[in-house]
Amino acid sequence: MKPIRLLVAAGDVSLLCGLRMRLEIEAGFAIVGAAAALDDVGRLARGLAPDVVVVDADTSAQPDAATELVRSLAPTHRVVVLGLHDGRAARAAALEAGAAAFVSKHSPSSTLVAAIRDAIPDP
Repeated sequence: MKPIRLLVAAGDVSLLCGLRMRLEIEAGFAIVGAAAALDDVGRLARGLAPDVVVVDADTSAQPDAATELVRSLAPTHRVVVLGLHDGRAARAAALEAGAAAFVSKHSPSSTLVAAIRDAIPDP
């Protein structure tokens, strides 16, 4: 079975490194790229063709930047949004923009892993 190819984006370097380390040890995942700025995600997604893009919603100081990024990626990429604020509004905005899932940063890492796996349709 082919590994799920991931592009990970987070503005906080510690979070980005932690996500990479956690997801790299997961069987069936391959990190194909990482971005510390939302501005780089679209270009990397086009060039690397990941199966799933994991985006930290809190990467930008602009409140709607992650939502706009999801909207631009969702037609061609599966996106899982990771956010600190797990309110209805944040979750709804991500899902309405086309995200496959919204996962709270307060959730166990197994929740993120499951969301990534669920973002890929069964063959």
